Amino acid sequence: MLADWMSDLFGKSQSWYDRVGRDQRDINQDKRDIARDRQGLNQDRRERNFDQRKEDQAIRRGDTAAAQKWDARRTREQNEINRDKRDLAHDR
Repeated sequence: MLADWMSDLFGKSQSWYDRVGRDQRDINQDKRDIARDRQGLNQDRRERNFDQRKEDQAIRRGDTAAAQKWDARRTREQNEINRDKRDLAHDR
């Protein structure tokens, strides 16, 4: 009787520790994913800012065709940033 109780106790505690260990691994993986998403978001922001500077230069030169091209590219970058921000918010 005592042996059955002990085996049940230790058997259950082992599975509980296994679940905790899996949960901890999942949490760490999620943290790495969030960090990777943030890096991607920062890269997209750098590209958007570069496109903005190029658009401003084209406007100063009076090159409206180039300005429109950079504006379209910057808009695409902004859409990527918005999508990445939504994904990051869902990951948290």
